[in-house]
Amino acid sequence: MEEERNRNEEKDEFFDAPPAPEPTPAPAPAPEPAQDGQEQKVRSRRKTLNAIASVILALILVAAGFLGGWFVRQAAIPDEVQSFLWALDTTEKYYYQPIDRDAVLASVTEDSDAESWIDALNAEVDIYSGFYTLSEYDALLLESAGQNVGVGISVWDAETEEGVLPQIAIVVQNSPAELAGIEKGMYVYSFGTDLGALDTGNTDELIAALSTVSAGDTCYLRVGYTAARAQTVPLVPQAYQAVYCSYRDSETSYSFRGELGNECVETGNPIVGLPGDTAYIRIDEFSGNAANEFAYLMNIMRERGRVHLILDLRTNGGGSLDILQSIASFFCRSSSEAYPPVVTARYKDGTTEINRAANNLYSEYFYNESKIYLLADENTASASEALIGVLIDYDMLEYSDIWLREENGVAKTYGKGIMQTFYVSPYGVMKLTVATIHWPTSDTCIHDVGITTASGTEGHPHGVSAPMVWGEDDIMLNALVAAL
Repeated sequence: MEEERNRNEEKDEFFDAPPAPEPTPAPAPAPEPAQDGQEQKVRSRRKTLNAIASVILALILVAAGFLGGWFVRQAAIPDEVQSFLWALDTTEKYYYQPIDRDAVLASVTEDSDAESWIDALNAEVDIYSGFYTLSEYDALLLESAGQNVGVGISVWDAETEEGVLPQIAIVVQNSPAELAGIEKGMYVYSFGTDLGALDTGNTDELIAALSTVSAGDTCYLRVGYTAARAQTVPLVPQAYQAVYCSYRDSETSYSFRGELGNECVETGNPIVGLPGDTAYIRIDEFSGNAANEFAYLMNIMRERGRVHLILDLRTNGGGSLDILQSIASFFCRSSSEAYPPVVTARYKDGTTEINRAANNLYSEYFYNESKIYLLADENTASASEALIGVLIDYDMLEYSDIWLREENGVAKTYGKGIMQTFYVSPYGVMKLTVATIHWPTSDTCIHDVGITTASGTEGHPHGVSAPMVWGEDDIMLNALVAAL
């Protein structure tokens, strides 16, 4: 059976296993099923596949080895059984840790169905792994490319003086919500499709209301940082190209707009008090066109004479390895190689794979005295932490120049040092953790550890007490700017 292995994938769900309540994504417009922006991808959605007792007994015999031969298996076994056997074989072969095959097969009984078999298989792997149908995989590829449908927000319930209100936790760049002026940290005071009779409610009620809005129709959100300043904003769910990088300095800001998300425009949102020789670039995800966006903004930084950089990776849960390799090309200061190592992947069979930067562009954008400052939080994960490893290992970043969000005395990044790969077959797709990943020169693996305020030897990261969802008052950024 032919399989497609794609090692360029290290994409994680935003807020995977968060330490705080998850933001809930605004749904895609009905009836279209496509996902919206940063909304959390469902890990193990499966259609229920029922099997009669004779099929189950046939599976038991095949799985136990009583029927031999590929031809017999292909000719005699229904599709749902073949799908399960393929998923089990693929997981056992490629998952980065051993699984208990017998425990999975024990789930196959006369009373079980294919969904319960996949549940048993998923119980043997981590939260980053799981089975996808082919249609789910196609939707995931579109979303990873930034091709979204919806309004482009995620929300969660927040305690306020007015009670519990939905708060905007994420606004996807270039989405209808951002273009309408909705900003991260705003509260939703009322919502609905009838401008004259808007409803109030919590996040679940807001999501339920928005889920009835079809593409091209108008819904209304009354939003603001305070009730006194709230405004009613019309929103039209539609297809859009998500943007993942933005630029700011002491005088202006830039982001990307347009149907393809490739028109760089000045957005006029400078950082007050930022030194004139310093730029700020935020990366939301290593997805879509982030590599090209970042390169373009680095050119703006150079043209505007900025030699120091604040890199904001807060809430960046990871993304594609090839985008990491491209962005890392700008930060390999101490390497003389044309294509410096970025991460080393170590697989179950003992093999290693060195993934290299797409180039070595450090000297074209920085000087020996250039400094990098970093903003991160507990949802800075995976490819983001790998980029931090590049910065540290190639002497671009000191631990004392890292600023972490602190809550209840804890300040750390997520701690994900493993890599996933998709395996595609005619029966479905398995996303599997296949390797541990290690920093390029120190060989550090931060899995289940992360970067904390205790990291480093000559200096340690700063912990800043600040809300996870910032708004007008970005306490973490303000603290870093004040220190500069």
